[in-house]
Amino acid sequence: MDQIAIIWLIFGFLFLALAIFHFYQSSKKINKIEIAERPLSGMVKIDIGGSDIDQPAKDLNKHLNTYIADMNSSNKWMNIVAGIGYILASATAFFSIYLSIIS
Repeated sequence: MDQIAIIWLIFGFLFLALAIFHFYQSSKKINKIEIAERPLSGMVKIDIGGSDIDQPAKDLNKHLNTYIADMNSSNKWMNIVAGIGYILASATAFFSIYLSIIS
């Protein structure tokens, strides 16, 4: 095996390792955030300016969890696409080895 084939072999395994890494990362998720209930919130009602004191925290929690869900989806697809790209790069490297061996 000549030197160029060895270099392609190294790149092929490197790209394959990166593909495996990205497919693994595509299954990772950030968990939703749960805000703890204020102590005695069921027994005591507090209003400020006619609005429930807990409403801003509930709104923030809702918007933050929506953002986390969007980022989880985006990161999943980004890692899947990167993994497919690395698989194609690995296949190209291994095909290059084949071409350098038969020539």
